[in-house]
Amino acid sequence: MGRVYVKNGTPLGTTSLCRSCSYGHSIEGYLESELIQVCNYGQTMTISFRVKTCSNHYDKGRPSWLEMQRLAIPLEPKKTLKPVGFLVKEVEEKSTDECDECND
Repeated sequence: MGRVYVKNGTPLGTTSLCRSCSYGHSIEGYLESELIQVCNYGQTMTISFRVKTCSNHYDKGRPSWLEMQRLAIPLEPKKTLKPVGFLVKEVEEKSTDECDECND
C-alpha cells in the first residue's frame, strides 16, 4: 500500500529549530521524552516541544558580518583603456538650410 499525503499534516521525524539556533540550548536524554530546550533570545524560557518555525531563529552555521569581512578576498578593478558604458552611434542632424529647401 502506498503512502498517503495529508496537506499541512503533522511532520514525522523532524528536528527542532532550536538545535541549529545560536540562541537555543537543547538537552536530550536517551528517551525521546527526555528533552529540555531553552531559548535565550530576550528572556530565558523553557520550551517543552519541538519547534517547527521561529521568528527569532538565527542559524549557528551562518557567519556573522565580521567573519564575512575577514574571509572576503579584496578585489581591485583592472585598469583598461576602453571607455566604460554603452557605445552610442552618433546621428547626423541636417542643418536648418537643408530642411527649408525640403519643405518648399
